[in-house]
Amino acid sequence: MRTQPHDSRRRTRGFTLVELAVVVAVASILTTVAVPSFETFMTNQRLKRVSQTLLLDVLYARSEAIKLNTPVYMYPAGDDWNAGWVITTVSGKRFADCTADSTGCLRMYEGTDDSQVTVTTATASMEFGQMGRATADASFTVCNAPATRVASKRVVRVELSGHVATYREGQCA
Repeated sequence: MRTQPHDSRRRTRGFTLVELAVVVAVASILTTVAVPSFETFMTNQRLKRVSQTLLLDVLYARSEAIKLNTPVYMYPAGDDWNAGWVITTVSGKRFADCTADSTGCLRMYEGTDDSQVTVTTATASMEFGQMGRATADASFTVCNAPATRVASKRVVRVELSGHVATYREGQCA
């Protein structure tokens, strides 16, 4: 009877416990490094989303004033701009008024559902005349809530000429 030579190299399938432990350790280190970066990314995206929405709505109000050849107003939804805003052709028509009767209401933004982002301004309302000019300068500051680790700030500025722009301006107070 003939025996086959014994192959010292055995075929193994799967992973050893040491290999598995190394993979788990590397994955946990990568996760530890990635999570703070991801949190910063998400916070910056929230700020960008709210500031861009505000910027686009101000531009929309300006363009509608020109297109309709009538003044267009922008009011906060509640006591402040965090709750949202309404764009209307009717002076003094607030968010609640537009919900009940949409006559003259062009657009409503119900605000951010994210309590980590705040919109502050000294402006009680905005008005664009038929030529697209603002009746007053305005500056809206979009910030993170103090509880977040990232303290970025974006500012949406509206000039008398009607020019609207957004800027990154350092840290929130």
